[in-house]
Amino acid sequence: MNTTHTSPSLFRAVTLGTSPRLCRPGGFNLIEVVVALAVVSIGVISIVGLIPQAMESGRSALDRTIAATIVQDLFADRRNMDYDDLANAPAKTTLYFDAEGFLTDTSNLNNPPYFRVVVELADKRRPDGG
Repeated sequence: MNTTHTSPSLFRAVTLGTSPRLCRPGGFNLIEVVVALAVVSIGVISIVGLIPQAMESGRSALDRTIAATIVQDLFADRRNMDYDDLANAPAKTTLYFDAEGFLTDTSNLNNPPYFRVVVELADKRRPDGG
């Protein structure tokens, strides 16, 4: 059996070399800390910059969802009306809804309407559409 043994002191001397800067006991120097802080701060600034866009996008999506719900409800109401009631209904009606999609009136100045919907009924059987 041919085994080679290296003494720990010899191994340490070879790995450490002659320069004490190559193998120091641990920790970070100032440049490493500054670079790490720069990378982290760029990431945080990027994320914080996206918050207003995300909020605007969320609000826009909510508005579109409420508007679609309002239109679906109005179509369902018209679809369920008797033909006589539908024929006697005004040709043009303006309805106001709050930010949550509930029907409201214009007299409440503390909570003004958020959506304004104009409903026009047209008889496609008549040439003038009215």
